[in-house]
This record gives sequence, structure tokens and C-alpha cells, in this order.
Amino acid sequence: MILGGKDKIDQIVRNLKKEGHTIIYVTNNISEILLADRILVLEKGNIKTIFPKEEIFEKMDFLKQSQIKIPEIVQIIAKLKRTEKEICLQEWTGEEMMQEILKVCGNEK
Repeated sequence: MILGGKDKIDQIVRNLKKEGHTIIYVTNNISEILLADRILVLEKGNIKTIFPKEEIFEKMDFLKQSQIKIPEIVQIIAKLKRTEKEICLQEWTGEEMMQEILKVCGNEK
């Protein structure tokens, strides 16, 4: 993909969602999966599961078993949530996740 092209596509998808369009996005890239409202996991053409994006942290083991590579930043947030840290994600971007990690870790002083 052309440098910066992924960011442009992500922004187009976000804008279309805000306008109320339904988007079906086929990918195995978790950063793109995080653009979704609902996640559907397929295996050999069969639906294994469907769940809302907000449940992704509870589904980490299942996603790993389904050979979906989980970025480290998502794994860090999942670990923080397991310690009952309050993580509030609106846009589900890498930048927002990093800000939430810094906010939560900064409160531990």
C-alpha cells in the first residue's frame, strides 16, 4: 500500500460510518478490525463467532487460537483491563489507545 494510504482508507471508513453507512470490511489485520462495530470470525467459510468490538478484550485467547495476530498495544490494554483499570475508548485508534495507557499508568503514582 502507498505510504499514508492506510491512514486515508481508515479515515474514509470512519467518515462513512459517521454518515450512517454500513460497511463490510474483510481483513485479518486487527488494526483494521478495530474499525468495526461487530466482529465476525470465519474459518474455512464457516462463521466461528460474532461479537461486538467492545468484547474484543475478553476474546483475546479465542482470537489468538484463530491465528489473528494481536498488536502489542491491544494486548497491553487487555492486561490493564484485567487488573480492572478503567480504559475508555471512543475511536479505537492506536493514538487513543496510547493516550489511555499513559493516562491509566500515570494515575498509579
